[in-house]
Formats: sequence, C-alpha cells, structure tokens
Amino acid sequence: RAREAIASAREPRRASLTARMWAYRSVTEPINVFDFTVSRHRDGPEIFLSGFEGVLLADCYAGYEAGKVGSAGKIRRAACVAHARRKVFEARSNHPAHAAMLLGLFQRLYDIEDRAKGFEAAARRSLRQSESLPIWDEIGAYVASDTVANVMPKEPFGQALTYLRPNIEALRVHLDDGAVPIDNNATEQLMKQVALGRKNWMFIGSINAGNRAADLMALISSAVRNDFDIFVYVKD
Repeated sequence: RAREAIASAREPRRASLTARMWAYRSVTEPINVFDFTVSRHRDGPEIFLSGFEGVLLADCYAGYEAGKVGSAGKIRRAACVAHARRKVFEARSNHPAHAAMLLGLFQRLYDIEDRAKGFEAAARRSLRQSESLPIWDEIGAYVASDTVANVMPKEPFGQALTYLRPNIEALRVHLDDGAVPIDNNATEQLMKQVALGRKNWMFIGSINAGNRAADLMALISSAVRNDFDIFVYVKD
C-alpha cells in the first residue's frame, strides 16, 4: 500500500502525501505503541495486528473489523461506548426526548464505571454483570422498539441509531471482561501527542523517518505512562 500511495502521488507530481499515525495502548502491559502508515487503508491495523490474540477495543472503523475477520477468531472486537454516546449527544437537538432517554442510560453506565475504578478485573466484571447488563438490555430494547420507528435514517438521530443497532454486541463486550475498558478514550488521548508533534514537524520527510518517529513516540509515551525520568531513561 505504501508503494501504491507514493506512486499515485508521484504521477501528478504532488509535492507531498498525507501520512497517518496509529496509537495502540495495552491494558495488560503498561506499554503504548505507535504505528506509521502513508494511507488510511485497512492494511494499517490489519498488518499491525496480525498475530494478535485477544480483545481489540476501538471505534467502528472498518479496518479494525477487517483485522478481526482475518484473525480466524483470535480477535474479539469491542466497540467504544464513548463514540456511541457522542453520536447520540450530537443528535440531541433532532429528537430531544429520544436522545435524553439514551443519554440518561449512558450516564448510568458511566456512574457504575466510576464506582468500579480501582477494582480488580473480577470484581469489576461482577458489578457490570449485576448493574450494567440490565442497562444495556434497556438500550438494546429501546433502539429496536417501535418508539423510535418513526426516526428517518438520514436524520442526525437516525444516524446515531444506525451506529448503535449493528454494534450493540461489540459495545457490550466489556460486560464479559473486567479488564476491558468501557471506551478507548485513554488511547484517543495518545493522539494529542501526535497532534502536538505535527505542529512542530509539519512534514515527516520520508517513510523511514515516519517509522523512526513512531518508534521514538512509543518509547517516550511508554516511559511517561510508567512515570520514568524521561531524560535518564532515554539516555540509558
């Protein structure tokens, strides 16, 4: 894909092409990893995640689904609840009553997560099973009910429903595993590090330079996460 992207840029004599940095954050090890690509094709996460086994929590970008399909069942997809909630929040002026109902249910889920902070995975799973699961049953029943049947698909709230309905099972994955976060906000925060760097770099220079930047960002970001003395750590 990198060769294709470069060739397509050279043909019309474009001066540059858009590259992307991907962030991955382990929940079992205190490590952050960045990956550099020159396109947004699914081969970014699909190649990076080849060989990975476990739960992959992310938004509903199709490239992650491709990674799951190509894993022969070794990857289980979990969807980010914050993304689903945001879709509803952004559509609240379109159907205020429907949005208020769902936003109230999402708030209850996050209240439970606040209580579960500091819990061991087994205790968090137990709390989710007893209190969060019934709320998800309410959400699933509501988005499938006749109550919202009059919402048109192209309306903002209709688009929120279109996002929610096919992803309900993936949004519920955290109920079965106390180690899985309810959302991927912690990983999204890592992209602020990319944005800060981009203001300084503007141009990365080459594919090799992009890969080096990803390696260095993974090194520094993981050191920050572990509360290391960055200068001493990198020097060592």
